[in-house]
Amino acid sequence: MTTACDRPHGLMFHHFYNEQHIKGQGAISQGELSQIIEYYQRDHCILPAKEWFARAEHGKLGNNDICLTFDDALLCQYEVALPVLEHYGLTAFWFIYSSVVTGIF
Repeated sequence: MTTACDRPHGLMFHHFYNEQHIKGQGAISQGELSQIIEYYQRDHCILPAKEWFARAEHGKLGNNDICLTFDDALLCQYEVALPVLEHYGLTAFWFIYSSVVTGIF
């Protein structure tokens, strides 16, 4: 039997590229992010971050509910991905790489 913990409920992104940000391994463009969002919206409900968290906290995530996450709060995410999110009216979780601030590695 599949449980809520067995199903993916989020898509994690990291590096993005454009004219100002280099195309490194695994980096995607605004167009590619748009394609991913549109693909997932066919069969999934991409929830706003706060709504996804509230549903997860109360065990109310549906089988097709997902969220978007961004690792390390990179400038390329802000400059390349955020405009795409805004275009689709989406919000996401932004996970901050804090060891550079705390000095604990």
